[in-house]
Amino acid sequence: MRIIAISDIHGNFKTFKKLLEEKVIFEKSDKLFLLGDYYHRGPNTEGILKYILKLKIEGYDITCLYGNHELMYLETNAIRGKRLKPYEQNFFDDLVYFAEYDNYIFVHAGLNFKQLDPFTDRYSIVWERNWYKNINYEWLGNRTIVHGHTPITKYEIYRLLDHPTLQAVDIDNGCFRVSYKPNYGNLCALDLTNRELYFQENIDMKR
Repeated sequence: MRIIAISDIHGNFKTFKKLLEEKVIFEKSDKLFLLGDYYHRGPNTEGILKYILKLKIEGYDITCLYGNHELMYLETNAIRGKRLKPYEQNFFDDLVYFAEYDNYIFVHAGLNFKQLDPFTDRYSIVWERNWYKNINYEWLGNRTIVHGHTPITKYEIYRLLDHPTLQAVDIDNGCFRVSYKPNYGNLCALDLTNRELYFQENIDMKR
């Protein structure tokens, strides 16, 4: 059993599917945490949502988190008076703002450590940046926060993983930033059980 995290897919269905099936080789014994931002920028969010729903029906263990782009999508629909499509409603029904498993905390963006309970600030969970300097290590204990939202280079992701005592890890390589190759433009999967990284370059968008 492996604990795996992926973040910021942003509509890039082919890239996501190839990463999961050919690089990670996702199995039913694994636990997969998807850290939000399935919508916008890429060409096929519908494919992503239907693929995730299909995997869940088949018995794969997947926990899906809200990202800021999901909230933006809901807000835009509300303003325009549009209802979610049935598959979207099924997907959103299972979304959570954060997840805890083993010694890991999964969020999309970050946590507001100015709050006694950082989990109560949902805005920060999906929007916060530059929060590392405020981490309350007494509250965090021996847990590690895994997140996305703020794109960083492959080098920076590898460097973070090289520090076994680090308690916050960003896995967003800016999959949609295809013009920034080779430093950006990959979808990243982190195998926390084996401390292994997988990268799949974006195959949905033109470079």
